Amino acid sequence: MSIFVGSKYEHQTLLNFAKLVDECEEYGIPVMAVTAVGKELEKREARFLALCSRIAAELGARVVKTYYCSENFEKVVDGCPVPVVVAGGPKTDLR
Repeated sequence: MSIFVGSKYEHQTLLNFAKLVDECEEYGIPVMAVTAVGKELEKREARFLALCSRIAAELGARVVKTYYCSENFEKVVDGCPVPVVVAGGPKTDLR
């Protein structure tokens, strides 16, 4: 489920996510949070993505899917207590 931290829908998406986690926990279903930032590319930096990922984990996400940022992505991974998977990110020269 997507959460929109830093948007006008932040409060509602976090509440909906927490409710989903509560319901899924009853049945042993793990929930993945997607830290959606939409077209706001300036928010795709490590500090913001780390915050979003941490919030998702603290609300009960078992896995967090977030965007890759070319600088300090280890900050995102190190600050999140659950596995992090990459949703996409900027083009790089890495092969």
